[in-house]
Amino acid sequence: SLLMAQAIACAINKDENANVSLGNSAIRQKYMTGLSDNILPLWLPAEDMAKMNDYRYDLEKAAEILTSIGFKKGADGVWIDDQGKPMVYDLTVPQEYSDWSAAALNAASQLTSFGIKTDVRGMTYSQVPHEVWNSRFEMAVQGWGAVNPHPHFSYYANLVTYNYTSGQGPGMSFPLVQQTEKLGEIDLEDLILASADGFDSETQSASVIKLAKAFNELLPIVPLW
Repeated sequence: SLLMAQAIACAINKDENANVSLGNSAIRQKYMTGLSDNILPLWLPAEDMAKMNDYRYDLEKAAEILTSIGFKKGADGVWIDDQGKPMVYDLTVPQEYSDWSAAALNAASQLTSFGIKTDVRGMTYSQVPHEVWNSRFEMAVQGWGAVNPHPHFSYYANLVTYNYTSGQGPGMSFPLVQQTEKLGEIDLEDLILASADGFDSETQSASVIKLAKAFNELLPIVPLW
């Protein structure tokens, strides 16, 4: 459930997670759009940015989200999903990446304290992408966005690279046609392609705005920093 990801986002203190990973060099995401906050103002009007859910650290909100979808806490303090299964997960991370490993250990500790029991599964960095592409993971720490000023590359990395059908699948198996409250039914793949179509940034921005709004609402991945 996408709401599970939203609960996880609210259950992690992302300022703390950033700090233990790279000190002052890591800054938590504020707008949670799948784009770096540094370039977001170049593509989104201020009024749209102001409406974004920041998924701030809020354990009560996280619990409220899980309760709303029929989850409840067991006697041992671990959340139980609507199928009666305890929320116990592995978090896969490249063990040689000291910043990502620190992020994984910190996130796992915070989630476990909240009641989502999370164990870190470290493995060599060259194997992790193959585990994700082949869906041999429950949760995984990976890069998101892109070191490129154009949003197309960020959304391709977020929604296609480790996903079907255009990427190497099945990966995260996130359907690219989604029903949203803000935009109705949208095809994220079409929007990603349209965001790079032509040379007019104002025309492209219409697709980027939709992608940002959809990502923020659906939260298919949880940006940390």
